[in-house]
Amino acid sequence: MTRYNVLDKFTAEVNILANPYNFELPQLLDIAMRINKKRSFLFVSKVLGKHLAVQPQIPIITGQLLAYRYLEMRENEYQKLTPQLVKAIKNHSYAQEVLQLVRENPISSKKTLRIIGFAETATALGHAFFEAFEGDVRYIHTTRECLVNISPTLTFEEEHSHASIHRLYTDATFFNDANELVLVDDEMTTGNTNRNIIRQLHAHFPNIKVYTLVSILDWRSETSQQQMAALAQELNVEIHSVSLIQGEFSIPYVSISIFFACLGAYTAFTMNERVNNNSLLPKNLWFILASFAMGFGIWSMHYMGMFAFELPVYVRFNPILTVLSLIPIM
Repeated sequence: MTRYNVLDKFTAEVNILANPYNFELPQLLDIAMRINKKRSFLFVSKVLGKHLAVQPQIPIITGQLLAYRYLEMRENEYQKLTPQLVKAIKNHSYAQEVLQLVRENPISSKKTLRIIGFAETATALGHAFFEAFEGDVRYIHTTRECLVNISPTLTFEEEHSHASIHRLYTDATFFNDANELVLVDDEMTTGNTNRNIIRQLHAHFPNIKVYTLVSILDWRSETSQQQMAALAQELNVEIHSVSLIQGEFSIPYVSISIFFACLGAYTAFTMNERVNNNSLLPKNLWFILASFAMGFGIWSMHYMGMFAFELPVYVRFNPILTVLSLIPIM
């Protein structure tokens, strides 16, 4: 269990469940806060070159390693260059030499693969994954841009994002004869984005019967994985997953809610004691303030407790209604 603390304002606990290449978390990521009302934190990759500077070969090697991991998981084929890729990512050593080696030994795809990378963070990662193969393999990435006078092939939601709508622009022939569709992202937290695009793809291209979710990090909870399995059964398709790290993270919302309850109760009882002491304020005013403190503590406890409750659907709070819910405690 690894605990991350950001500016003494945010804490997250990370538990690793699968780590086939024995990466240490600091070699792949850090965690940061952000101004986003939908999700106040994000995992910052140390291998993508999107937020933090890295050697230019490292993001490409990471995509190549994901391709090797894909072969291990889906085809039961181990690549002899895997240890060199892992070492290069861990130590940032001999990156150019390792990249040259893998480019001289591309993977010959036995399938008709179609690969989609998610904007914006995984566009280059998806291309690096695609670049590892030769054969009937094609790649495209989503975008959040709205192209003038051009209708997208499909749209889908990434609910937690600052710009939630993804668009995919391609001709319908892109998916013709595809044996398998690979969806590449840097991380999976809930799997909602993948479920949304799979629904849209299945509606437009029912010929696709196999999907594989590829990501560096897979943080999906057991509930989220069950939801993905249920979707596969509903659509009568196969959905597989491949990642370098699989684990789970938790934000101690329950502990925070208990803290708010205790703080509210302590404040209320302290104010109530003031009634029997000499004070410049009238006794009735202390009673009112104490009741407000107790009510606000209970409201905060329930509000934070609801964050800890995981439902099989996407949930968000209406800010106006949330503020109005404070009125009954008054």
